[in-house]
Amino acid sequence: MIKIIRSKNNQIDLYLVILILILSAFGTAIVFSAGMPYAEARYDDALYFVKRQLVWITIGISTMILSSLIPAVIYKKVSILIYSSTILLLILVLIVGFVLPWFHRIALVIPFLLPALAIHAMRLLGLYKSTEEGGEQA
Repeated sequence: MIKIIRSKNNQIDLYLVILILILSAFGTAIVFSAGMPYAEARYDDALYFVKRQLVWITIGISTMILSSLIPAVIYKKVSILIYSSTILLLILVLIVGFVLPWFHRIALVIPFLLPALAIHAMRLLGLYKSTEEGGEQA
């Protein structure tokens, strides 16, 4: 696997970055194709949904970069709390069934929780062993 080395212990997976950029470009093209007639009729701007898509792609990639700067040890320490909170929120969605007025504030935090959730889920499935447990990180 091709990797660009940023520091001694911190590496970026070049294939993953390229894949994210390709999928983002493909998704933006699909949004343009599907939304252009509606956006032009409703908002008088054929690129309305494309602009919104690009804003969210920028926010997503920025969040990805920021979350990659946080050491994995911190994610490891709070992963059980984050995972449990996410499961509780998913159950709450089933029970409540409608959008609460304050939910948009919570939704902004969710992207920061995903790396820890992925690691914890991999641990639960037995696909991840930390170096302290005698394995290599996936």
